[in-house]
Amino acid sequence: MNVLIGKYFSYADLKESGPIEATITKVVAEQFGRKGQETEEKFVIYFKEVPQGLSFRPRGDVAKEFAEVLGSANTEKWVGQRVVIFGDPNVTMEKKKVGGARLKKP
Repeated sequence: MNVLIGKYFSYADLKESGPIEATITKVVAEQFGRKGQETEEKFVIYFKEVPQGLSFRPRGDVAKEFAEVLGSANTEKWVGQRVVIFGDPNVTMEKKKVGGARLKKP
């Protein structure tokens, strides 16, 4: 596996490294935004095996997808679960395919 560089997983990282199997250690709220601009709160999933986190909007479609994969909308119940983090080239943003990080069960 190649070394991942960023603080958070990106599609480019996962396209390069391939899928990563990991254990969820925590899910926390963090503020995101550019300096001098309004921030946005997102949730970040952290893992035992890798330092990168996986960020998502708590009320978006990705949150619903993760809840379905992990069996609960309660993020406290996600801790301890094994997942595969993978790059999905079909993720869109503003109707444009940009790729993104997703989770599935091993």
